[in-house]
Amino acid sequence: ANSYRGQHATCKRSCPLQMPCTTNYGKRDADEKPMGSYGCDPPIALWESALKAASREAAGAEFVLFTGDAVRHKQDELLNPAENVTNIIGDISALLVDNFPEYPNEKLVLGTLGNDDTPHNYEIYVTDMRRPNPWLEKVSRRLEHVNAMGSERKDEYEYGGFFKAKVGGLTVLSINTLMYSVKHKPMFPAYPDPFGQFEWLRAELQEAHFANEHVWIVGHIPPGLETYGFAPLWQEKYLIAYLNIVQDPILGAVIKAQLFGHVHADEVRILPQAPMGAGPMLLVGAVSPIYYENPSFRLMEYDEDSGALLNVKVFWANLSESYNTSEDLHWSFGYDFLGSYPSLKEASSSENGLFNAGMAKFGQSLESSWESKTSPEWPTYVEWYKTRVLNDLMLISDHQVDAILKLSLVAKRRAARKYFCALNITSADEFRHCVGLQDYDRVDSLGAGPLDAGDDDSDPFRASDLARARHWISVATDSDKESIERLINEEAASS
Repeated sequence: ANSYRGQHATCKRSCPLQMPCTTNYGKRDADEKPMGSYGCDPPIALWESALKAASREAAGAEFVLFTGDAVRHKQDELLNPAENVTNIIGDISALLVDNFPEYPNEKLVLGTLGNDDTPHNYEIYVTDMRRPNPWLEKVSRRLEHVNAMGSERKDEYEYGGFFKAKVGGLTVLSINTLMYSVKHKPMFPAYPDPFGQFEWLRAELQEAHFANEHVWIVGHIPPGLETYGFAPLWQEKYLIAYLNIVQDPILGAVIKAQLFGHVHADEVRILPQAPMGAGPMLLVGAVSPIYYENPSFRLMEYDEDSGALLNVKVFWANLSESYNTSEDLHWSFGYDFLGSYPSLKEASSSENGLFNAGMAKFGQSLESSWESKTSPEWPTYVEWYKTRVLNDLMLISDHQVDAILKLSLVAKRRAARKYFCALNITSADEFRHCVGLQDYDRVDSLGAGPLDAGDDDSDPFRASDLARARHWISVATDSDKESIERLINEEAASS
């Protein structure tokens, strides 16, 4: 949601691909753009609009999930960050409770922490399980106060930020991903199993296996790489530990879906060694338009008996239509997996649902679609990657945005290869091997450079902007020099 309370929104400094965005969202902007602006954290009015639409479109749904980041970026610049962040989490959660009045709090899976949901970006102090964690205890009390979390779930949550919810015939395990991040603060001491969450996750999956229950995992920061600058999101030791659990031959088959947020993009991920029966990993788009996307939410259809995901329907609104008007946004159905992707429909039909194996075939189909340019799957995927907003994937596709930067076929092919390799959840070294080391002769777009150079609390966008610039340099040929300079100059200027 990335909202704020009574203070200005945070905005990125640059507007890529000739985007009509705002770099300083002040009072005049708020009057002209009451639902927010591309490139900025949204006002709470956008969250309210999304909730009204979701409660209408998802009437009769079994439960509600939220994948974290209730608070605006640069939250440490808020007055009294600890109190303000807590209040914003409470405000966001209370509005969800109010818009789903028929749902008791046990059907609301809230509390998944985003990197903006602490007083300082990516900060959480790892404590032992002998006493509640002070920050998590503070958040859980606020959630309980607004009736977004029951006392039983609260008692589990306040020790490590993770909990179990039994909803709609499923066991949902909400995990805390902050301490796994490459940007986690404080980085030291580096515990092998922060908060004992891996031990807990393994035990819960074992219990579900013996009870013949079906599990969905929900978190904020996904494992693997992001596809804006192709930087790793998790520290490798934690990535390996997590993959050892979710790709376990027995435990992995219990997991029927993994849902993450954070990247502000509508994407899929593939587990290379997951067992048969393991569900898909999906990265969901955002309500917030700060990373240049239209707001969206999802309706997940699943089989209550098997826990298998059957379809995903995406609803969205065109944010620009809210400019200079007092009317509410028009939310509408955008697309669904089975109706838009023939390869997923075929896989779902043969497997009685959407599974990791089907997503692997889908990834291959996307790559073939990019190569052949005869299938609609890749153009559809690119269109919804940023919810019908100009984006970097359009630069490597047959799209009208290609007129902005006419990249060579070699550069497009290199960039496409990086994207399709990044769909697989692997280590940075395995990603390099997939792409081919020759693509890193000029700049190492996965090394410590973009992370260290951009690790600046005063500008949380700097790291991603630098990583994006390095990515485009890494794929460019000499003939692309002018185009790439145009593309990344905005990043250099803002950094």
